[in-house]
Amino acid sequence: MKPLIKLLQHPLLKIIAAPFSYIFFGSIVSITNTQQFNWLDFFLLYLIVLCTQLIDQYFFIRFAKQEVQSSSAMIIIVLELLLIAFSIIFIVRQHWIINLLLILYLIFIHIQYFPFDFTRTFYHFVLNVFFNSFVLQTIAFYTQTQTVSNDFLYSLLPLVIFNAGLQLEQSTLRGIIAKQTDAYSNSLFNKLSIGLCMVAIALAVYFSLPSQSYYLTQILLVIVSLALILPLLVSTDKVHQAQNKINYFSSVMLIFNLVYALSYLY
Repeated sequence: MKPLIKLLQHPLLKIIAAPFSYIFFGSIVSITNTQQFNWLDFFLLYLIVLCTQLIDQYFFIRFAKQEVQSSSAMIIIVLELLLIAFSIIFIVRQHWIINLLLILYLIFIHIQYFPFDFTRTFYHFVLNVFFNSFVLQTIAFYTQTQTVSNDFLYSLLPLVIFNAGLQLEQSTLRGIIAKQTDAYSNSLFNKLSIGLCMVAIALAVYFSLPSQSYYLTQILLVIVSLALILPLLVSTDKVHQAQNKINYFSSVMLIFNLVYALSYLY
């Protein structure tokens, strides 16, 4: 178990997994509603989200941790240029509503720390969960099907709640890394985070019914998801532990997307 957890905590895996976790469910579920998967739009959206996650990390290091020497201006220039290029190519291929949602997401990424830092506020928490769990999944689904159904929007609820639980925990961990908050043990946020994840798992099973696999995928969903959230029970009080846990959450979100998608489809 420990080698697996260490693998899921790897920083490189976080860079790769985080963007996938925000578009995976919408992309996979869309396969049942389209005859041909649009790989170009999928990879463009992935690259856009990858750039925004790297930009977000750059802002965190520069403004929250205030490590100016570790955040070269050349890095952000290259990332912004790549983001603009990928976004333009993607936008010219999409409906204006999807483009508007994407632009709002890009604006959100860039205004988190200036003109003032609101990353540790309730508003940021809500917007972060909304864009990463709802908007991006919806964009991923629409780019393949050219439509969005009410059933699909309802099916995103478990992902939104599960991500909310992880984001709640992650906000505390980021505070530890930036030395803006004290270490915690069995705090209210930690318990609430676990509770939200449990609710998300129950809803994921509900939205996956009726089963087409004799409930095998639903059982797999419950077992894997419960195993994944066990590290939430472990208290964290050191910077390196907090960073490892944040890296782990990116992998957890992607795996939850995978098992939920399998359960939802089968």
